[in-house]
Amino acid sequence: AEGELARAPRLEWEDIEPSDLAQGWLGNCWLIAAIAAIAEFPSAVRELFLEADVSAGRYVVRLYDMGRARWEHVEIDDHVPCTEEDDWDAVDSTEAENGTKVYKYQDLYDERGKKKVPA
Repeated sequence: AEGELARAPRLEWEDIEPSDLAQGWLGNCWLIAAIAAIAEFPSAVRELFLEADVSAGRYVVRLYDMGRARWEHVEIDDHVPCTEEDDWDAVDSTEAENGTKVYKYQDLYDERGKKKVPA
């Protein structure tokens, strides 16, 4: 909810549940499954957080590395990774046989080779 986003950042330790997790496209199903399993025990999740600076979005979490057979301290943040995508809709193109768009170099770059997209 919008009002919920306006409040100060916080960690919610009381209501941790396996259903709070969602698999994305990162190929990290093994990590999500492990976190969902331990989410049955909120106090165990709490013990993994060695440092938590919620206002700065910085955390140090203790994770077990099976390959090294030891606990590792991993610094994480709460920033969402994303990329800026160019808007190519206004650029003239043709369509190749396989359905991909084909652009002319001069429509994408100026005489100095600097990208013109996005306009």
